Amino acid sequence: MTADYQEIRRRIEGRYRRQVLFGLHLSAFLFLFVVLGWGVGLLIHYLDYYYEAGGGAERRERAIHQAIEREVALRRGEVYDDKPKRDPHIHLTEDGELEEVNADADGYYTQEPKGSQR
Repeated sequence: MTADYQEIRRRIEGRYRRQVLFGLHLSAFLFLFVVLGWGVGLLIHYLDYYYEAGGGAERRERAIHQAIEREVALRRGEVYDDKPKRDPHIHLTEDGELEEVNADADGYYTQEPKGSQR
């Protein structure tokens, strides 16, 4: 075998190897593209189901109902407050117990004596 034959063979083997690697990379890319595309499609279908018929639908209906109540109250001139306020008649003591606070005649709140029983 001559040197020319070896050089030609080396060049053709390199070209063949690059073609094979290109085919492998292309097939891997297409496989991943299909798998990821399919996965994204499945995720979109799941989210669509969740918000139309699953747990998200209940949450959506509850939020819509609250917004309707709020809008109706505002149109009537009422103040709508969907968060209940804390009871001003109870407070936490230093030792971590809840104590009742009584309103006196002037509307000021005072603590009950410590030994009082209800």
